[in-house]
Parts: sequence; C-alpha cells; structure tokens
Amino acid sequence: MTEEWKKQGYSATRRLIDSEAIHYLASLNVNSDELSRPNKVKRLWMVDAQVRQVATSKNICRHLDSFFDNSDYYLWGAHLIDRNPGEIHPWHSDNETCRPEGGFVSLWIGISGVDENSALAVIPGSHEYGEPLQKFFAYENPVRNDPNAVAILEKALEYDAEASNMIPSCNDGDGVFFDGRLWHGTFNNSQFPRRSLLLQYGRRGTPIKFAKDYTSYPFVYEDGHASAPPVMPVKGKPDPLINHNVIGKDGGLTYPAASVAVQPELANNKQLNWAAFPYFNTPTRIFEKFSCHASELLPGCMPHMPHDHGDQACL
Repeated sequence: MTEEWKKQGYSATRRLIDSEAIHYLASLNVNSDELSRPNKVKRLWMVDAQVRQVATSKNICRHLDSFFDNSDYYLWGAHLIDRNPGEIHPWHSDNETCRPEGGFVSLWIGISGVDENSALAVIPGSHEYGEPLQKFFAYENPVRNDPNAVAILEKALEYDAEASNMIPSCNDGDGVFFDGRLWHGTFNNSQFPRRSLLLQYGRRGTPIKFAKDYTSYPFVYEDGHASAPPVMPVKGKPDPLINHNVIGKDGGLTYPAASVAVQPELANNKQLNWAAFPYFNTPTRIFEKFSCHASELLPGCMPHMPHDHGDQACL
C-alpha cells in the first residue's frame, strides 16, 4: 500500500480496461428485464460473465493486491451508472463501506462520455474523518445538489485545513480506486450522456452490510447473516462464516455447499407463538429472491391462516 493511498484515500489509473471491454460495457442495456434489477442492487457481476471478467482482470487485481496489502479480498458490487448532461450524483459516503474500521476498496471506471467535466469528484483524505457525509446532511441540512460542492468543502475544512475538492483526471477506460469511506460525488457538466462502472471489493473476514435506508442517518443495517449480499472471492478462499459466497468457475458461478455455513441461534427467548430463524435471503442467477428459515411453533398454536404461495416453497 502506497503512502499516497493511505493519505489521500484514492488513486487514479490510466487505461485499466481495453477498447473491447469499453465497447461491450457501453452497449449493455441495463434497463432490460434481465439486467435492470441486478444492476440496481449492485449485482451485475452475478448475471454477466464479462463484467466478472473485467472485475477480476490481472490489470485491476495488481492494484487491488497493493491496496489490500496483499491480503485476500472478494468482489461484492458491480453497477453501471448513467448520468445525463447536467445531472448530479449527490455527494455521499457509500453506506455499505463507510464504517470507521474500513476494509473496502471501490473502483470507478469511465465507460463513455467521461472527461474532466463528468468524472468522479472526491475529497482527498476524507476517509480518515471517521464519519460518513450523510451525518452532515442529517444534522445540518446543507445544499446537497450544489455542483460546486461549496457546503461539502466547507465541512471538510473543519476536519482538515488543507481539504480540497478534487476531480482526478479520467477518460473512458481510466479508473479511480478509492477507499470505501471516502466522500465523493459526480456532476455531468458536459453536453453528452456519461456512463461509468462501479466495482466494489472487501477484505476477506469483513462483513458487507446494507443499510435499510441509505439516505437517512444514523444508518440502520439489516440484522444478521441472512441479509448479507453474495460475494465472490477474487483472491483467497471463501469465508462463509462472514458472507455468502459464490465461486467463479469456468466463466460461470457455482454455489458451494459451504456458501452459507452460519447456523442461526434457534432460541425463542420471547416465547412467541411462532418464531422464524433465517439462514439466508439472497438472489441467485435464476431467482430474484432465494430464502430459507427454520421456525419454532409452540404447542396449540398456528403460525398463520391457511394460504397458498405465489412463489415456490419447500417445507
């Protein structure tokens, strides 16, 4: 890990992906029935083999190896982001990765229409502030959609007298690696639509969590292992006690028997008539939702009135 990365929390890199990959990613219709939902929930890597290929390429992984100090890591997020001319992606901290302890690296890659007028903007060093940007929005209510980010920079100056709003030089095919805690946003101040690819990685042994409402602060995270999203080990072995694991193999994905090894605590401490204990709740390549739970039913009780399932169930 370089000293610049530790201090700044980001690193810009030229030509991370080639013209063939750029053309393919630029042509993907993320509004299609097949891709819309996975893309929205940052799981495009689960349904598109070429996205997985890009995310695990040698050119990208050699940088990740450095940023993760050569420790093992996994891929959990892939998301194509479109912004029209004049459109703002408000400044924020990613709710999934902004916990103070860190352990996450994100990669923003320009796909089409990316230049100095539409690239990612960051506050260097903000990963060390110890607080997500949403806290500022919740308690002080600044203008969040200001393209000049005046209020954001004023807040950053309270943490660091030398804070600045930086737009790393970036064109199509170039990328910006950044710490998952970094304050960032974008403004497409160009005449053309802009597309970028966001890839997100985590250190092995670090749980990935989703906030129930990413726009509000304090973040309230989904409880338990069952709500964890699937991850794919990129370097090293799966860690099923922390995250749900799927394995990339021969261009596809496999779901090992040990992908969900955590046993829920089957303790109905509140003595509810019926208590459910979730094992997992996650999408797969063919199911939008795939869930499993155990349950306890007290003597003389019924969990619900007779009904049928609109989806498929196995008891």
